[in-house]
Amino acid sequence: MAKKQKRVLLALGWYDYRLHQGIEKYAQEHGWHLYADFAREKVIPWGWEGDGILAWLGAGDDLAEFVQTAKRPTVDFSLRRAQLKFPRVLEDHAHAAQLVAEHFLTRGFANFMFYSDADNWSYEERGQGFIKALAQTGHACTWLRWHQSPAFATGREEWKRKRNWLATQMKQATKPLAVFAASDQQALDVLESCERVGIKIPEEVAIVGAENYLLAPDAMQTPISSVDTNLEILGYRGAELLDQ
Repeated sequence: MAKKQKRVLLALGWYDYRLHQGIEKYAQEHGWHLYADFAREKVIPWGWEGDGILAWLGAGDDLAEFVQTAKRPTVDFSLRRAQLKFPRVLEDHAHAAQLVAEHFLTRGFANFMFYSDADNWSYEERGQGFIKALAQTGHACTWLRWHQSPAFATGREEWKRKRNWLATQMKQATKPLAVFAASDQQALDVLESCERVGIKIPEEVAIVGAENYLLAPDAMQTPISSVDTNLEILGYRGAELLDQ
């Protein structure tokens, strides 16, 4: 009798094609039927019946409720909902932050900043890891948090206010300055804010982002460096764990 094909649902509240690629690779190697419609359409498949779920449980309460009520073996790639006791495969944010700290230190920087623009568990781990790695070498680091600043606003004014605030912070900072941004998009925010007030990149401010997901960094006039968190490997290992 032929072995029953395993049916696995991708329930990724946060999507990255590399995570999907890693899962897809494992699925092909082991003959899974992978349901990936949610990744494209964001329609929760209430009533779905299968054998397992690979989830990234982010901000959406409906998706978390669906995964809980489905009562299927589940692996979560996020720590956003730590109270849900699913097995997890997570990015090593502390290690990524240490690599960035070492990168800056080998280039002789003595002034450091971490920048984040939202309350996010992965940003917190990266920031804490960066500060800890620098502290071990006797260096201090300023943590710049847009979402906790007096200038913070949401709505139509947010984009403009954030860049004005960032430009002011970058202008006032002691240089040469090494900035680790919590994500590549936030690294781009820092870059654009520096350029608008005439700060030279990377001579005055060096910037590194995280996750390496800018699709065409070399096409930019000033390319951004980024630390790769190996999302494809993460996806493969998550699928492997679900199969145990």
